[in-house]
Amino acid sequence: DYMSLPDAERILLSRSLYMDGLLMARIAEEKGGSSVISAWPKIQRTMKTIMRLEHGYVEFYGAYRTIAIANTRMPAIFGDRKLAFEYFTTIIDYTDVGNGRSSFVANNLFFSELLFKMKKPEEGCAQLTLVTTATRAEVEQAAPEFVYESLNTIEQAKEVFADKCQ
Repeated sequence: DYMSLPDAERILLSRSLYMDGLLMARIAEEKGGSSVISAWPKIQRTMKTIMRLEHGYVEFYGAYRTIAIANTRMPAIFGDRKLAFEYFTTIIDYTDVGNGRSSFVANNLFFSELLFKMKKPEEGCAQLTLVTTATRAEVEQAAPEFVYESLNTIEQAKEVFADKCQ
């Protein structure tokens, strides 16, 4: 029973499971097609296990983010956009550093992707604005271990903003 483990060990287990699930998701996404659909049950089970361990917050709510991204990107027949919206809202609420910007700006970028698919361009552009206006100093303060990833996310958000919001 994992819940009988000391909290520090459950945190380490949650982080390990997250990295395992993330790797499975990235490999499936690279392969494309039916690989994503066939890998999804195992990825989802891994992320739900993290939540059951009561450490869904690890990696800036990574388990929630992974499930939300999958439900955003899967064909509508398989994906649950309502669940994705609920999870992204939870993520932003718990990681908000002010004005709705997540301490891990990729959360806002991925949320914008969902909002555009839900035909909510103004809200999607608002999420992108939160990302594109983040400064290096803000990123360094909010998520020092992810500075370069966050700076890359800001550049990606600028490209999406130029395409969808101008």
